[in-house]
Amino acid sequence: MGIDCSGLVRKALINACFKEGILTLNPELLREAAFLWWNDTTARSLSEGYYNQTDRLGEAKSINTLDSSTLNPGTMAVTKNGIHVLAFIENNKWIQADPGAGKVISLEAPSSNSWFDSAIYLTEWQVLKK
Repeated sequence: MGIDCSGLVRKALINACFKEGILTLNPELLREAAFLWWNDTTARSLSEGYYNQTDRLGEAKSINTLDSSTLNPGTMAVTKNGIHVLAFIENNKWIQADPGAGKVISLEAPSSNSWFDSAIYLTEWQVLKK
């Protein structure tokens, strides 16, 4: 049993908000972590604003056509059909969940992975902009 793609990016932000909230004694980040933990999401809802928690930055033909120097760690690529989401790490590296294989994988663009050739919306968590 593994984690799905939207659960992966949500879990990463929950962990980041909780850790930073504890280290800095920031109750706003702790509330954010609790909100995210309580409210599940889908890839599609991440590209559509997810409780006003995400912002759509734009769209692209595919991850393979992106200039990664313009991306921030944590930027998400949601397929336009709303089925899958990947998160940018750094230096052309992306992370995604593969529940079929039961694991999380990291790939570098350009890639022959079919998700890297899909039309995408670029999305970011609002809390990462603060």
